[in-house]
Amino acid sequence: MFALLGRAGRAARSLPRKETTMSFDTYLSFDGNCRAAFAFYAELLGGRVTAMLPFGQAPGCGGASPTPATRSCMAASKYRAAG
Repeated sequence: MFALLGRAGRAARSLPRKETTMSFDTYLSFDGNCRAAFAFYAELLGGRVTAMLPFGQAPGCGGASPTPATRSCMAASKYRAAG
């Protein structure tokens, strides 16, 4: 809680303090080394990889399916920073 002070220095009213967290999404492209890049970032920055979705496990996009060469490539990955 914090108080807003009026002209005479008295607390005019108390307002609840709202805690906020910062979140942002960044989209990166890797040339076949996404899994290794995310493992590197997790080790370097102290966070953790919370999700990895290879194309072979992703729902089809308009009926398309990945080729054998792209099945293990990452369609999406999620990293959570430490702290």
